[in-house]
Amino acid sequence: MRLLQDLFITILNMSITASYVAIGVILVRQLLKKAPKIFSYILWVSVLFRLLCPFSFDSAFSFFNLINLNEKQGSGVSEFMLQNIGLLQTPAIQSGIGSIDSAVNVSLSPAVPVASVNPMEIWMTVLSLIWISGVIVLMIYGIISYVKIKGKLQTATRVEADVFETDAVGTAFVCGFIHPKIYVPANIGDANLSYILEHERTHIRRKDYLIKPLAFLALILHWFNPLMWLCFALMSRDMEMSCDESVLHRLGDSAKGGYSGSLLALSVKRKGLLAANPLAFGESHVRDRIKNVLNFKKPAFWVIGVAIAAVCAAVIAFAANPSQSSAYISEDYKISFKYPSYWKLNPNYIERYEGKDGFFQVGAINGENMSIDEVAKNDAFHKLNPYGSDPKIINRTIDGQEARLILPSADQPEEMKNQAGLIVKYPEAVKIDGSLYHYLILWADKSHIEQIGNTLTFLKKQIGDEKSSDRIANLIEENLAAIMSSPKNSSNPQDYINAHQAEYNAILALETQALPYLFSEFEKGGQTGLKGHIMQNLCWDILGDDNIQYASKNPQDWYDTFKKHVQRIAASSSIDFVKANNPKYGVLLDVINTANTDDVAKIIEENISVIMSSPQEASNSYAYIDMHKEEYEKILEIGKEALPYLIDILESGDKGLRGSIAATLCEDIVKRLLDENKNVDPETEKISKEALMAVDKWNATNGNKSQEVVMPEFTKEEVAAARVVVEEYYRAVAAKDAEAILATMYPQEHLTMERVKSGNVQLFGTEKRTLLSIDYDSQDSMRKSYKPGGKYVEPENIIVFKVSFNIDYPDKDTGPWNEGVYENWSMILIRDDKNNPWLIYDQGY
Repeated sequence: MRLLQDLFITILNMSITASYVAIGVILVRQLLKKAPKIFSYILWVSVLFRLLCPFSFDSAFSFFNLINLNEKQGSGVSEFMLQNIGLLQTPAIQSGIGSIDSAVNVSLSPAVPVASVNPMEIWMTVLSLIWISGVIVLMIYGIISYVKIKGKLQTATRVEADVFETDAVGTAFVCGFIHPKIYVPANIGDANLSYILEHERTHIRRKDYLIKPLAFLALILHWFNPLMWLCFALMSRDMEMSCDESVLHRLGDSAKGGYSGSLLALSVKRKGLLAANPLAFGESHVRDRIKNVLNFKKPAFWVIGVAIAAVCAAVIAFAANPSQSSAYISEDYKISFKYPSYWKLNPNYIERYEGKDGFFQVGAINGENMSIDEVAKNDAFHKLNPYGSDPKIINRTIDGQEARLILPSADQPEEMKNQAGLIVKYPEAVKIDGSLYHYLILWADKSHIEQIGNTLTFLKKQIGDEKSSDRIANLIEENLAAIMSSPKNSSNPQDYINAHQAEYNAILALETQALPYLFSEFEKGGQTGLKGHIMQNLCWDILGDDNIQYASKNPQDWYDTFKKHVQRIAASSSIDFVKANNPKYGVLLDVINTANTDDVAKIIEENISVIMSSPQEASNSYAYIDMHKEEYEKILEIGKEALPYLIDILESGDKGLRGSIAATLCEDIVKRLLDENKNVDPETEKISKEALMAVDKWNATNGNKSQEVVMPEFTKEEVAAARVVVEEYYRAVAAKDAEAILATMYPQEHLTMERVKSGNVQLFGTEKRTLLSIDYDSQDSMRKSYKPGGKYVEPENIIVFKVSFNIDYPDKDTGPWNEGVYENWSMILIRDDKNNPWLIYDQGY
């Protein structure tokens, strides 16, 4: 039964969509009154498409941009009525016309908490059964009608190859699906026969004998929609008239009289059987057809041209859904913008989304003490010519900020995929991974760069300041209070929403920015009243296809179930992955984490206070930890969730016992994370690195030395093998040999030849890099402290060399390196085990 209901609701949604298209076709058909009827006939293709196909493509030229079409995100499916409407607490439709929605939604039965079955579910079951019964009856009628006609044609005699004569019918028609044949009444005159055969053969050439049964099948599925019966009649009329015109076009104006006479003669002899059979072709609308025949004139060439253009545009507009977009929101880059919803995250790049028709990628530029024109020129005229040899820089303003658009020249390398760039000055410098950046850079293909850029807004500007969440909360609360104020006599939440649609829409306009408040209110619990129902509706409208289908008992029950759903997804992948692929789920995870963060801080502070309480006479933090192992273990058990708070303690500059305990906790938690997971997820890798960096900085600031660790020694052969890799690396750099360089480096997602060729990864510039010396110390401090990202490496599988090298540039040339000698530069190599080669994993100071 659930399957039948789903099918019925799908048909309902298709029928509503087709009704909008049908109204559009009827209007356009009126404009084409003077044009050949073939164009009116072709227009019905878009209605037939909407009646039979639940999916469509997206286009900015869609007819549905004129109305509020509710399309399931990224699916190409129009939804005026939700598939789970029978399970909803407050069922409602969204037809795109507010007055109709209000009238219908008032009559829809809300769920009754004490009832075992939702009343709307019962209604949907009954309506589904009525619908399928109607389909079966009409299908049987069509089959019986066709069988009856075939029975009467058994006595027909062949006149020509595909022409048969019989006295069982009163008019000519085509019958058959695979090998269609023409049947004509007996004793018809030769003069009339020539016109009739030309008419019916035109039907066969155009495959009308297949199109009309297909249209009747669509009518059967949508029998409950009176507009579709009108459409079927109008389509049949246009089909016959366009066929008449095609015959006259072949035979010439001299045939008008004879052809009209044939139509009139056959109309007199018409019998009821054929008229009742929707699958057979026969004369219809004779009066209008004769009038059309007598008035027919071959249209001027320009009329044909205009009609073709109008019909093509109309069919595309009627067949297409409005183009859908997703919101890209980045707390790191402090921006949001819209992009095509079908573009997906490319895990091989940083912040890059791609589709078959384009891409975008986000980055940031330091640009301190540089004007935007200097930054734009540096990127546009980079030595690798990513935009070609002669890119164009155009002044733009994005969200009130200075911006420069970089368009590629005709000789741009093909592998750049028509990449253009947009550089925008931040309202205020943003901090990303500990560094300040003054400019945002957005790369995208040339055809999408401005479309995306025009939707770009800065989060800080969008929200205002750190108290913006309070302002948004106040705005939502004011509108919620207005919505809940009336009508007092109603118990249906939808009535309150309908009475205050402007206030409801004001909250919806906040889109994803409204979700933190709504989720936070649900997080408090107990949202089962009117406010909960309205907030639930708001969440559903904002979440769209990201919502869950669940027959909830009340709004709080829905939220708790939805929360568990999101948490399961995050647990099976990672929080960063969920945030990148579904920003709305990311908002919920942030709300949950914010609530958890307060609890984590409380646990840490309570247990650190106990640890610091004794022994008072000790000066070594380990003495305090040893005395309070239970409290220390409680903090360790929190795991990586404790690290952000511990990092804050270290960065606050606490030089005393509290800071020392926090540093030890960071080291022990990271060690435990790496020991438990040989391959850690990116989120764990990131927070672990931040924690160890905070410990190193805290130790350096306080003049402390890390605990002495003795690293295992290597054999001479092992050291020599690693040294050869370093030497080969510098040889390859000097030779500008990208493949040889990559061969010396440990495989990582961002280090690929494709990214090197695209310019996203630079292995070398115009500089001349000359190796001067290689030194090795088995107890190198970098070897002791370095933690390769994303994986655990045993001490016997990591080796570090200190190298010195010289940088020279050709005359008047510059680059990322400063000229001169670099000393004590660390080259960090790792191996998977003793049976695998050494490869360079990282380098630097």
